[in-house]
Amino acid sequence: MRFYSVLAMLVLTVALGGCFGGSSDGNEDPMSAGLNYYYAEFSDVAIPNEMKPDKNDTFITYTSDGIKLGTQLFKGRVEVSSLVTALQGYMQRDGWTLRSVFRATRGAILIFEQQQKMCSMYVFEDVINTGLLVFVSPKLADGALQYNAPSSMATEPMGAADPVIGSGTGTTTTSGNITVYPAK
Repeated sequence: MRFYSVLAMLVLTVALGGCFGGSSDGNEDPMSAGLNYYYAEFSDVAIPNEMKPDKNDTFITYTSDGIKLGTQLFKGRVEVSSLVTALQGYMQRDGWTLRSVFRATRGAILIFEQQQKMCSMYVFEDVINTGLLVFVSPKLADGALQYNAPSSMATEPMGAADPVIGSGTGTTTTSGNITVYPAK
């Protein structure tokens, strides 16, 4: 009986040593750490294998140029800081330029851009999992504020009394239900 107790303690010590051991360097490159990833709805947004898509919270559409846009939610059991570090490495490797990072104790927001599109990532903790909400949207021209009304709704163009138009300066361009205003 004593032999089994000693054996159990030895196995437990080795197992805990493996969990707590390893590199103490928090700046370890996620690419060289052997993290695995996959591409879900967006062919240039890598997602760690530990994050699984939530099909109920996915919305995908295409622009007239064929660019895939939308939002997708992922959940998994991942530490927020390691997920943020891995996402930064994956996105930069896939041709995205990091524009901004907002870090908090229980989450982060990352904003990336490419030539024709933007990607915002919201990383958050809930009770059980870590969530990752990915938004891929078209990149607007510099200095433009765009409003695109859904085509399924009856819409009227915004009027001069609307705060956006009334407070703007410069010219406005109207094309169907899309109105582009110069930014302030």
